Amino acid sequence: MGKTSDVNNELIKKYKIDNTILESYFKDARNNPVKDAIFPLRIDNRQYCSPTDYQGDKPSCCGYSSAQILESLNWMESGKIIQFDADQIYAKAKETDNNLSSAGTYPDLAMTKGLDLVPNGNNKYKVMSSKSTNINDLKRILHKNMFACVNMKVTNDIYDLNTRNFIYNGDGKVAGGHSMVCCGYDDESKMLIMQNHWGKIWALKGFFLCPYDVWKRQTSITCWYERKS
Repeated sequence: MGKTSDVNNELIKKYKIDNTILESYFKDARNNPVKDAIFPLRIDNRQYCSPTDYQGDKPSCCGYSSAQILESLNWMESGKIIQFDADQIYAKAKETDNNLSSAGTYPDLAMTKGLDLVPNGNNKYKVMSSKSTNINDLKRILHKNMFACVNMKVTNDIYDLNTRNFIYNGDGKVAGGHSMVCCGYDDESKMLIMQNHWGKIWALKGFFLCPYDVWKRQTSITCWYERKS
């Protein structure tokens, strides 16, 4: 298990839940309620994400995505800030994926191993996965569970994102598969809000935008933690 940090005002402010946020997104630009809305027009859960970490050149992106989601969910449920070891999650997944000779592992396996680090985690959550490329399915996951581990092919242009250029267009040569956290979307711009653990100086402090059509074209599998009833 990770180390529990002292709660300070900055972190409390960062993780604080405002129950009016989702409700407000059912209103249009003139603040009128949107009738028959299936999902909010926008969800932005960046303020609930644990701080962006730095993966470096390690192939443990699934571990970092799993750790980030677990840190955020654990805080919202218990009020305790615990840092989970992303590399430990990845290592535990590699021990059981029967493919020790190659880099990377299965995202749903990494997320399952992550639950072993959460107090009573396996009794609280279950790992779900989907290969759907329907944007409404992803919205449904975010609306109910706040975060999703998105696994997709990425192209070389993702390395060029910065504070002025933070929209990933997926136009370059395929660089490989990568696991990231989806924490929101915006129907007006048709963009997903993503967190990537390449450090706080990459893109918008680790966050970037991914157009719906790029996600649909390049996604392979989406995984998430769902609360057991």
